[in-house]
Amino acid sequence: MIEVESSGLRGQEMHVDGGVTSQVFMYPAGLDWKKVTDRLKVPGRPKLFLIRNSRTDPEFKAVERRVLPIMLRSVSSLIRTQGIGDIATIYFLTRRDEVDFNLAYVPDTFNVESRESFDSEYMKKLFTLGYEEARQGYPWITGPMAPD
Repeated sequence: MIEVESSGLRGQEMHVDGGVTSQVFMYPAGLDWKKVTDRLKVPGRPKLFLIRNSRTDPEFKAVERRVLPIMLRSVSSLIRTQGIGDIATIYFLTRRDEVDFNLAYVPDTFNVESRESFDSEYMKKLFTLGYEEARQGYPWITGPMAPD
């Protein structure tokens, strides 16, 4: 809860993670990127390096046949697919605006399960994977999805 004051009234507002509205964003689609780079005299072709801290493949998970577990699983699936849609939107913006697109995300071969919302062991293993892949020269994905 965040304390706020407006028109002389004090109260509290509840704020949630920005991922509720967008998982990832670059800039507004209406922005004339070419005009911005020309005005700022940016040399060369701009490059975008997008790192998505999530997998993109569907995850099978059986849920109990009750409203709350089904609802939680539905929201989880919605958030994952919203992120994939955001990546596709960004990819098409980069094509339009002549920006090099480079994507990294958690590979489907990473099968470590997070045991809680803040699982430091899971995070360490994920960090180690990313570090090792970067050290070996990460093969950035230049399209909205992984190659076949």
